[in-house]
Amino acid sequence: MPDKFQLLDTERATLDLRLSDGSEWHIPLMSSLTPREARELARKLKDESDDNLDVFIDFLDEKCPGLVDLITMGALNQIAMLWNEAETARGESQGES
Repeated sequence: MPDKFQLLDTERATLDLRLSDGSEWHIPLMSSLTPREARELARKLKDESDDNLDVFIDFLDEKCPGLVDLITMGALNQIAMLWNEAETARGESQGES
């Protein structure tokens, strides 16, 4: 199972990754979701009754089917952290707080 990945492009509204097997994945950031999708994801992430990692796994299953079957839990945690950082950086660059 590949557990190394490379961050590709940080300027797009996706988190672009290349796994060690060469496959490329493009995980959409909030700004590239429809308003309904973004609202639903934000609600799930804020809901204390849900585990945010479970919410992120469900999000990946919907937007990048098969990705979670190719990575380890360690890689999943790193990808979740990178996604959050990319989302924060994108918001800051667009003047959001």
